[in-house]
Amino acid sequence: MTRGDTIEKAITLLLQEGVDHLVVSQNQRQADGVVTWESIGRTKATRTACNLVQDCMAARPWTVRYDEPLYDAVREISRRRIVLVTSSSGLISGSVTPADIADQFVALSEPFLFLEQIENHLRALIRTARLGVEGLKDLVDPRDEARLKRVKSVDDLTFGEILRAFEQPAIWETIGLPLDRKAVLERLTRINKIRNHVMHFHPDGITDEEREILSRTREMLQTV
Repeated sequence: MTRGDTIEKAITLLLQEGVDHLVVSQNQRQADGVVTWESIGRTKATRTACNLVQDCMAARPWTVRYDEPLYDAVREISRRRIVLVTSSSGLISGSVTPADIADQFVALSEPFLFLEQIENHLRALIRTARLGVEGLKDLVDPRDEARLKRVKSVDDLTFGEILRAFEQPAIWETIGLPLDRKAVLERLTRINKIRNHVMHFHPDGITDEEREILSRTREMLQTV
């Protein structure tokens, strides 16, 4: 939709597509604004001419990168009603509204729950190794001084650092899991990749197969 389109065309598209907003843009890299039922109503309420889209559109929307953590953007989405999502090359790839967040929350709530339970089980296993503060710091990238200062307990470890613990044969032996180490590491590496999808903007979410992997891994850890 462009600034010069008629408001009748905008209303027609809003009705035809069953949406509450349309992005106004001359190209995929720059959004001029958005036209919504609210912006049309506000303009008409002030008895201002509303013949073209540019007469009735709201201000240029906020933009976020596709790989920005979802929860970091939720507050802006709630406050601004709509934000645009841009690709790594800067192209506008879509928009997100509070309604989308509600739908996404429902879709993501189960994976988040599974991931939390998986991490809790893994942390509990690492605690049995009784590593001590220095042992925990050995799991941190030595170049990351901020992380080294922050890590004082198992609860401070990131998932990547948890994975690093299970990669060390000595720690694996101390924990004493009656499982195949290579197979477990392959599964945890897959879990880490799924976790990255869940924690960031990925319009397609996770697959049914990935959801099943989370569920089965959680059950496995509950068993051991």
